[in-house]
Amino acid sequence: AASFVVPLACHPLNDLTRDAALRDRVRAEVDAACADGPPDARALRGMRTLRAAWFEALRRYPVVLGLGYRARRDFTFDGRRIRQGELVLVSPVPDHFDAERVPDPFRFDADRFADGDPVGLTPFGTAPRVCLAAGASALVTLAVVSSVLRHAALELVHPSYRPETALAPLPQAPDGRPLLVRSLRPEVP
Repeated sequence: AASFVVPLACHPLNDLTRDAALRDRVRAEVDAACADGPPDARALRGMRTLRAAWFEALRRYPVVLGLGYRARRDFTFDGRRIRQGELVLVSPVPDHFDAERVPDPFRFDADRFADGDPVGLTPFGTAPRVCLAAGASALVTLAVVSSVLRHAALELVHPSYRPETALAPLPQAPDGRPLLVRSLRPEVP
């Protein structure tokens, strides 16, 4: 058995390993998509349950906590006067944990996004500052996670572990609890 630290972008692996039913659904989806060989971009985008888990991971463990903007004009927001030229940090993260928008927001629930891309979730920024690599990031992450799930049986070293993030200067998992590769799946080529 070998262990590895899960990068923040791959946190779906933590939650998929913890939730056996979800992991089995994703693994069946991955196995079907990979039946004729490695998946292409269309197959990766078609893995609805895996994509939903990835979106839920981005909601629970945001990569971008906010974007800075310069005020173009004076305005008042929530009783505070903002002057033209002041730096304003706009963060979508509070909405990710607002119980009125997201029921039970501190629970990982991939089924929240089963119907496709989530409206209002902005893990890669908002217009006009959207990360140009958002689509590529999704494909790379889905490819890595699907490959790991296809070829390895994972186990959490610390099953009660819940990832926490810290700014240093970008969000990351400071304690790096590893997943354990319990075995390889011999039936998978």
